[in-house]
Amino acid sequence: CCGAKKLQEYTSTGSLVRQISVGNNFYHAIELHDGTLAVSHSGEVHGVSIMSADCHFLRTNGFHLSWPHCLAADSQGFLLVGDVNNHRILVVNPAMSDTRPLPLPLNSTGTIRLPFGLWYEESRGRLYGAEDGFGRVLVFDNVFNVGAVF
Repeated sequence: CCGAKKLQEYTSTGSLVRQISVGNNFYHAIELHDGTLAVSHSGEVHGVSIMSADCHFLRTNGFHLSWPHCLAADSQGFLLVGDVNNHRILVVNPAMSDTRPLPLPLNSTGTIRLPFGLWYEESRGRLYGAEDGFGRVLVFDNVFNVGAVF
């Protein structure tokens, strides 16, 4: 998926509950363990925000991101953000006050190319990353060493 210009919530029967759209942005969202939403937004404004279940912005990061595309999270609220145009995956703390890139030795240039999908499997301590630049899926262990490449 390339993102959407609107965030929408539906009931289990398919009825629209609410819609959020701010400017000319593309959104990706995941629900966190506490019921809040982590939302990446790209377009007029690039960033990551935490929204309440009733869709009010609670926190927004001030870090330099260029097309944050994909999100994953752990049970403690740490976010993994695929920062596409900067060719990196960032770890953002729950307060969104600090971030650091993952040390990912993925190719001869030492960078990831266009991270377009992330999924964190906490029970097994694995991160799965879909990389558009090389057309591959990488599986990282719990200290983010590449364990497999597909």
